[in-house]
Amino acid sequence: MNHGKIRLLLVALCIGFTACTSDDDDENSTANLLIGYWEVTHFEDHGTDTYTDADGKKVVNNYGENREITSQADEEYAICSFGLTSCMIIATGDPDFAFELNKPCPYKINGTKLSCPLFSGDYSDHCTIKTLTATTLELEYNEEGTDSEGTYPIHEVYYKRLVMKRIN
Repeated sequence: MNHGKIRLLLVALCIGFTACTSDDDDENSTANLLIGYWEVTHFEDHGTDTYTDADGKKVVNNYGENREITSQADEEYAICSFGLTSCMIIATGDPDFAFELNKPCPYKINGTKLSCPLFSGDYSDHCTIKTLTATTLELEYNEEGTDSEGTYPIHEVYYKRLVMKRIN
């Protein structure tokens, strides 16, 4: 083989190895880092609900909170378990959510998007992974939509953030 053919072969091999890099590797490493038990330590929630009442008057309700979770009795307290393909809540401070305990839910990761029924908003099927390290998981939701089930359609715009620490 002459030197020109060797160079061409080396260039082709380099291009071939570079082309084999996959986003799946990032998603697999994210999923592997996610596996384990996580305890909610911080909760943030704020938004605006807007509707028109029976008199035709526009009503705007603003709400918000940003706080540490310091008690297992706190309604935002939870321990979540992530496996390879499913997650579940194994403890909660919210008695209205107790029926969901220990029920595996499938999840999928696409970049920073976590799609899972346990971590989705009212108007989307996913949340965003803002931070994921060996010790910290931060999830964020940005939502906007209209709830038409009540007496008056309510237009909602809200933001939620959960911070969790690894406990295993």
